[in-house]
Amino acid sequence: MNRRMLVPLLVVLGAAAIAGGAITRWWTVHWVHPMLGEQTSSFTGRQVAPALLVIALVAVAGLAAVAAARGVLRRVIGLLVGVAGGLAVLAAWSGAAGIPVERISEANPQVERVLGGDRGWVGPVLSGLGGLLVLVGGLLVLAGMFAGRGMGSRFDRGPAGGLAGQAGSVAGGAGQAGAVAGGAGQAGAVAGGAGQAGAVAGGVARPTGSAEQVAGDSGGRRAAAESTDDDARNLWKALDAGDDPTAGDGKHR
Repeated sequence: MNRRMLVPLLVVLGAAAIAGGAITRWWTVHWVHPMLGEQTSSFTGRQVAPALLVIALVAVAGLAAVAAARGVLRRVIGLLVGVAGGLAVLAAWSGAAGIPVERISEANPQVERVLGGDRGWVGPVLSGLGGLLVLVGGLLVLAGMFAGRGMGSRFDRGPAGGLAGQAGSVAGGAGQAGAVAGGAGQAGAVAGGAGQAGAVAGGVARPTGSAEQVAGDSGGRRAAAESTDDDARNLWKALDAGDDPTAGDGKHR
């Protein structure tokens, strides 16, 4: 059987046996009532030894605490579970040892005398065996033979190991964040260089366009001036030839 399951199995079975034995009949007592004569009363383990059910609950709660604890605390809780099992054995023994006269008097104050009783062995034996199982389970925890799951198994690695693992995780996350930030910085630098290149290209394009516009305006003014000069020369030539340039047909006879 897996050692991890041995202690829980022992404690759970022991607690169930203690509780099961506590609800069975332990004694059938014959006694005399002053007015009614001989009477018979039955008593369960719960009535004879009320601590049994409490011990069963303590055993189950102790098992849960053992699974969550670690180190010295786990061993201390295991010791307490073992003590609870021992108390269950003692309660079963004392309850079955003699007629529960006190319980009879509590239930029937007018008891004149007790004639005797018949002991039932099933309940005391069952509760006693359950106490032994719980006792063994607690001793196994005390001896360090219980490897709990969940919280307990994680903490068994020790506080130093746990802190180191957490620090490593934080450092790993910081490294990834730094790598992402570095990549973003490089992308920003590339984008900045592209923006500067675009600004330079735009600056170059604007002067070039301005020069072409100026050249076009100069060419138009030069062509207009040449056209004016040609008209003036034609006018003088017509005057020298004796023609009237203002006539409707362009000649004067």
